[in-house]
Formats: sequence, structure tokens, C-alpha cells
Amino acid sequence: MNTNSKPLTQYDIIVAEIEGLKDTSLHELQAGLNTQHPAVSRYFDLSYLILNTSALMQEKVPNRVGIWDMDKKILVKNWDSMVIGLSKMAAFLESHRIFDEERLPTNAVLAVIAALYTHIPETGDKAGQANVLLKKYMWSSFFTDRYENSAASRAYADYIGLLNIIKGVVKANGQPAHEQDVPVLNRNYIPLATEEQLLNVAWPKRVSIRGRGILAVANYFGAHDFADGSVITPSNVSKREYHHIFPDALIGEANAYFKENEINSTLALNCALITGKTNRTIGKKEPLTYLKERYEWVSESIVTQRLNSHLIPIDELKAGGYEGMSDDEKAKKIKSDYEGFLSARAALIVRAVEKLANGEDVSVSEILKA
Repeated sequence: MNTNSKPLTQYDIIVAEIEGLKDTSLHELQAGLNTQHPAVSRYFDLSYLILNTSALMQEKVPNRVGIWDMDKKILVKNWDSMVIGLSKMAAFLESHRIFDEERLPTNAVLAVIAALYTHIPETGDKAGQANVLLKKYMWSSFFTDRYENSAASRAYADYIGLLNIIKGVVKANGQPAHEQDVPVLNRNYIPLATEEQLLNVAWPKRVSIRGRGILAVANYFGAHDFADGSVITPSNVSKREYHHIFPDALIGEANAYFKENEINSTLALNCALITGKTNRTIGKKEPLTYLKERYEWVSESIVTQRLNSHLIPIDELKAGGYEGMSDDEKAKKIKSDYEGFLSARAALIVRAVEKLANGEDVSVSEILKA
């Protein structure tokens, strides 16, 4: 207990322990980290990141037991190296247009990436190879069920496998450490999500690894705003809104006919991050109507480019033509159009994920041509 009779957190106790051992204030060190590298705290609580990264750096499982077991003197000794690792982790995520905790598919990858960066050289072939490896690791983590449970122990196992590759460890059988030794990268053991598995993934504003993973893939390509064309950035991501690409109100009309919520509009594949102004402008319009109105503002090629930057299949979005239909015909066509749109977008997302999880650089045009 502290002086106010409130239970101390694990971090509080470790702070006291370190101050007793080294006469060093962990709070002051943390404040300095936040001042020097403010981007790190966008992804998660700093005390969590410090403890979990430090545990992995000492090859301990990043959970309560592992954190208690780590040597606190070594934590302080490794501080500068850990700070560099955390700052590089934040820069790595930002380079993939993942900008904050709210859009992060899983926090399990953070300490793993940060701790690995303490073993990666600044430049050279090894640095390039290691960054490709981290790219494979991160996107594989977002599109497998690896971290759905037992995340700490699984993150530790993946970390050790990745670390052995980076350090060039030779195994007992004389073979060098390989990606097949890293569980999350072993496709025979843990396959990537399929198109069918993505079709019913929940709205990405909720805490969902695959839901936010789908949004992360769309944002990776720039996620240009539908109306003004602005690229998504750390400074504007918090101002964007979660938009139903296929209008929620239109799907609601079909559901009213079916007399039940047969069609789910709040799916990750039906979501794009756009500015609030654009979202309110779209309102309840049919996709085709919306596109026609936008074409009057700018050329068709520019609008197509903006939609493609979210990996939105434009042909399937050109739905509509519901005027003059009976309620039965309209409801069934809306359902059919929406399902066709979801399937087409799932195919685009999966193509992109396969490239990203293989460590490749990929463009929108490459995905669409495939």
C-alpha cells in the first residue's frame, strides 16, 4: 500500500526497488523518454512498454512473473538501448501507417519489435534483412490467430525465434535458425487468414485484431480522403471518422424489409477512415449516387485513385439502380450488391496481406492488377 492506502501497481513496486538499488528515479527516466520520443506513448502505456521490453531484453516472458524475475540493475543499465529500441519501434509502425493505439491491431507486437531493434545494426545488409523480418512478423501477427490468447508466452516464443535469426544462431543440428522456427511465421502451423474468414470480421473501432488489421492494410496505401484527397497522417488520423462505405441507411432499408438484421453493415470490410466533413456529406446516399456527385467535383480518375487508396473495389461499389424496384427486388439487390462488394474487397485485402506478411513492398496498382 502507498501512503493513501491504495494498492501499489507492479510498476510502483519496481520503481521503489530501483530507487533503493541505484538511487535512480524510474519516473524521471520515463518522463525523459516521453519528452525525447513522444511518439512512443501513442501506441500504449509507457510503463507497460518499458517493463515488457526490458523483460524481453533479458529473455524473460513479458508477463507479471517475467517482470518480477528480471534483474532491475540490468534494466537501468540497458535503459539507453531500450529507449532506442522503443523509438525505432514507433518509427517502424508509423512507416506502415499505424499511428496510434486505437488503430493498433494488437499490442503484443510492440515489446517484441522494440526489444529486437536493440540487436539490429543501424545500416547495412543485416539491418535491411532484419527490417524485412520485422515486417513479416508484424503483418503475420495481425492476420493469424497467434495472439488471440496467451499473448505474452507466445510473444516470448516468437521473440526468441526472431532473435536467433537476427543473431545468426546455429542450431544443434548444424542448421542456422530459420523462419520456420518462429511459430507466427510458420504457415504450416499458423496459416494466414483467408478471404472467407475476413467476411464477418467485426467493425474496427472495436477491439479486434483482424478488424483493425483490415483497417491497417487499407491505411497502409495512404487512405486518401474521399473528398479532399489528403493522405492519412499521425496529425490527422484522430480527426478521421469510421465511415460505412456501403451506406448503413441503405442496408437498413433492406433489413427493414427482411424484418430482421439479416445484413450486417458494421463489418471491417465495410469501413474506411475519412474526415468527418466527408462522412456527413455522404450521409444516406447510394454508392452510385455518391460516386456520380464526387465525379462532378473532380475527374473520375482522381476519385478512382482515392477510393483505391483504401483498397475499395470501385466496380462493386458502383451499385444502385434501385429506383422503380419493388420492396422485395430492392432488398434482395441491395443484399446481393453488398455481398459482392465485401467479397471483392476481401480478395484485395488478402492479396495485400500475402505480400506484406512476406516482407514485400507493395503498391495499390500491383494489388489491383493481380
